[in-house]
Amino acid sequence: MMSLEKEGVLWLSLDRRRWEWDLDKVRSRELPSNVADYFADTIGRLPAEVKSALTLLSCFGARSERSLMETLESLLSLRLVQPMEVATLEGLLIKTEGQFCFSHDRVQEAAYERTRPEERPLLHFKYGIALASTALERNDNNLLFVAVGQINRGRPMAMTPAEDDSKRALIAQMNLRIGRESMARSDFASAYSFFDNGISFLQKGHWKENYNLSFELFEAAAKCALVLGDLAGLNILSEQVLKFARSFEDKLPVLYVSTCSLACANKLPECIEQACSVLAQLGENFPSECFPEDTIRTMVEQTRVILDGFTEEDLLDHKQMRSRSKATAMRFLAILETVTQYAKPDMQPIVTLKSVQFSIAFGMTPTSPVAFAYFGMLVARLGYVREGYRYVKLAKALLDRVGSERAGEVIFVGTQIRCFVEPIQATYELHMEGYKASMATGDISNALTNMICYAVGSFEAGIDLQIVKENCEKACRVMEQHNHLTFLIALVTVQRSILGIMGETVSSKWESLSPYSSLLDYLNNMFLDFTFRNYEQLKMYAEKYFDCNHVKSWSLLYSHVTHESIAGLASFWIYRKSNDPIWLERGAKARKRYQNWYEAALNISLESRFHLLEAEELYAKKDIESAKSLYERAISSARKHRFVNDEAFACELTGYFILETDEKDAAIKYFMQAHEKFHEWGAVAKSMALLDFVKQIDGTPPTD
Repeated sequence: MMSLEKEGVLWLSLDRRRWEWDLDKVRSRELPSNVADYFADTIGRLPAEVKSALTLLSCFGARSERSLMETLESLLSLRLVQPMEVATLEGLLIKTEGQFCFSHDRVQEAAYERTRPEERPLLHFKYGIALASTALERNDNNLLFVAVGQINRGRPMAMTPAEDDSKRALIAQMNLRIGRESMARSDFASAYSFFDNGISFLQKGHWKENYNLSFELFEAAAKCALVLGDLAGLNILSEQVLKFARSFEDKLPVLYVSTCSLACANKLPECIEQACSVLAQLGENFPSECFPEDTIRTMVEQTRVILDGFTEEDLLDHKQMRSRSKATAMRFLAILETVTQYAKPDMQPIVTLKSVQFSIAFGMTPTSPVAFAYFGMLVARLGYVREGYRYVKLAKALLDRVGSERAGEVIFVGTQIRCFVEPIQATYELHMEGYKASMATGDISNALTNMICYAVGSFEAGIDLQIVKENCEKACRVMEQHNHLTFLIALVTVQRSILGIMGETVSSKWESLSPYSSLLDYLNNMFLDFTFRNYEQLKMYAEKYFDCNHVKSWSLLYSHVTHESIAGLASFWIYRKSNDPIWLERGAKARKRYQNWYEAALNISLESRFHLLEAEELYAKKDIESAKSLYERAISSARKHRFVNDEAFACELTGYFILETDEKDAAIKYFMQAHEKFHEWGAVAKSMALLDFVKQIDGTPPTD
């Protein structure tokens, strides 16, 4: 339109107050075949210095600061700003908030394509080098960011053979500086790119000639590779460092990152082996055989006694760790805290106790809050829930004293214990705080752990299942993106249960690759078969579950509440159908463990299911009157505290109990209440299945 106006083919009539045009001239005018050709033709008709200014501007993207163009104007002795003003009048640029912006992406494309492809790297390199000197003089990181970006677009190919190795080293050093600045802003993708470019500028023999620079670039790149899930790239970077490192101490940072990568890739035994190998070289050996449970309990009691000699303020003001080797050992112990839960649970309490003892004996480090958080979890697991709760709160307070780089892991562990004491409907949301804290520091493993716990916590809290489903899908996407298989495998099994009661299916290529994930798989199948009253399949999975449930876990997660309630409810039903006393015994043990947690904290979140377990046990023992009262208490508690999921199950199981006493009408009333609550929760498939069951016992045709 603007070009038609300039050619006099289109004009504004003031008399008629409208646009007018010469239709014959419009039709006879040759038009370019596409938008890019049009803009190229428009730029081609401009004065030479305007074309040059637009070409330079196009090298910096869709928009650039006017001040940057003024700097380049001075450095390159070119007229830039005034020609850009002309381009603005031509409608090719827009001025806004101190910036020159291309009016259309095709304008930038047309300007950029005025240079030959082989010339472009040389231009980027030239502009970057010119800006870099000024940025270094001013100590201006923002300008250096732009300069290094331009140099990197030129790549080493833009350098002439005559340019010496010191210039290459300077460019690599600038990439390192800006990469670290990007990491500080949690922009790990940009940081990884800067480190990778820095490495590409290093000269041959750089490990010998520029050892420190090489080491720092490769180490930083390896950290970013871990965060971004580039495990193949991480392996290549790690191999270089381990090959050329001058000492064991220099190898440690990359050994730490590569050990973390083994955990991400679900290579848990290899992860434990490598961590223990490093710890042994640091002088910290683990026993080859695990201690008996009684011995571990004694060791925990001894540590509790030691800690009883400190007030909370004493621990918060405790000395800082000075030993570099001990501080490094604490970092590898923190890896083992997570991994041993899944692959070697008998080892976990030893790791926890050693970490706490290190912190007391040698001083606090940024990893010490993790140690106290896991100690709180261990103490809670042994039945001292309130004491464990105190230690996880201490762990979070420690973050303010020793640094918050491990905040995400502390929040993950602490929130799990807090859920036993505080209402889960509010507490589980703290995992999003943990996710954000972990992502900010590049702690991808604990970011994903918090993400999983947030998704599972929303399920436990009775949140609308559509929201729970979305939470799970988001977590799965992020874990696949980051190649984090360990937790992905666990989440997929839980996701199967969630989608199952909604009437949907999940297809997964992930197999159960550890004893813990197999256990979880059996448990979730038990949940589905119990929910849909598939007795034979339930019994099969329950037998498998109890056969492999000999694996002792020393951690305590809020999901264990659900595990015990499913195990107990399933066992009592199987006993009523089979009269095999082993199932009554198994159900009673599950109820007892659940009772211990409930009585230790008196948390309203646990109340309804506890009464339901009690009711089912008494029903199994044929104590009908006592059972009836407890069924009502289970329903009342769930309703009072707004656990729609617990109310649905409590109403349904009460219906089966009432039905056995031949009170069909009363039973149907409870079933219909359950149907409504399952539907409200979003468990559509379960809701419809229950409605069909009601129609069956009421003598009406089932739903199609």
